[in-house]
Amino acid sequence: PFTKDQIKEWVKGTAAASGLKNGNVRYWITAGPGGFSFQPKHCEEACFYCAVFQSQFVPEASGDVPTLKEISVPAAKVPLKPPALAQAKSNNYWLNVMTHLAAAQDGGV
Repeated sequence: PFTKDQIKEWVKGTAAASGLKNGNVRYWITAGPGGFSFQPKHCEEACFYCAVFQSQFVPEASGDVPTLKEISVPAAKVPLKPPALAQAKSNNYWLNVMTHLAAAQDGGV
């Protein structure tokens, strides 16, 4: 429903309005407000969202990006994805959240 040029302008405008020099941009398009159906026909219209936020990783003067401490999360703490979730795109990010929380408890970011 949106043209590529519209999206570019919205992203550039949002980034400029943020005033950030080293920021990250995340944007997404949804089917829009409506019921909880998986069918787009139950949604009124598509929605575009754009967020700009301060980057955690500002490159050094040399251009190098700081490295992160790696944390391994054992499968005993967070179960592996069942095959159906591992093979299909879904909006079920529960296991991702659980993995992040387990890593954060062990000092990850």
